[in-house]
Amino acid sequence: RNKLNMAIARMQSRTFIDGFIQKNNIAQVIYSDQWDSEKGVWKDEEDIPSKWDVYRKFKKMFNISVNKETEIVTLFVEWKDPDLAAFWANSMVSEINRVTRSIDIIDAEKSIDYLKKEAQKTNVVGLESTLNGLIEKELNTLTLANTREEYIFKVIDPAFSPDLKSRPKRSLIIIFGFILGIVFGIFISIYKEVSLNRS
Repeated sequence: RNKLNMAIARMQSRTFIDGFIQKNNIAQVIYSDQWDSEKGVWKDEEDIPSKWDVYRKFKKMFNISVNKETEIVTLFVEWKDPDLAAFWANSMVSEINRVTRSIDIIDAEKSIDYLKKEAQKTNVVGLESTLNGLIEKELNTLTLANTREEYIFKVIDPAFSPDLKSRPKRSLIIIFGFILGIVFGIFISIYKEVSLNRS
């Protein structure tokens, strides 16, 4: 549960969103009227969208909600280009998996180094056994982080662009699957709701 909450909070954080925006050149897309795609520069150097402007606008384009009873998480991404909205939805999950893996690898390596040093200092059998157990736990985390690309969220049904387009909310189905010794999963359904344009 804590790992799930941390992953969701990280996806909504300024640091994660800013990095995602920069990596996917989102500023140039959502402010396309101010961007010269042929020259690859902003049309008016004195009117370039700030990082805050881009962050606030993009953050309004997606939403993550959690059902506390069922622990079902719903992610929506809205944009006028349905293919791009679907791409962003899938990419956000891939990116949060990558970021979380990197953080957990660094944390686990630091913990293992520290615990090994402490284990070498003690002669108390009970304490040594406890430290070895903690080292084994961190090694397990390190192994999983190094071998599983879908580390926190596993994509079950990727977001895609539907045939009928109107208000493009792109979404996907994923499973939350952090492992500590044993495998346990919390289903997170990220589903698509598309309002049909009847005009």
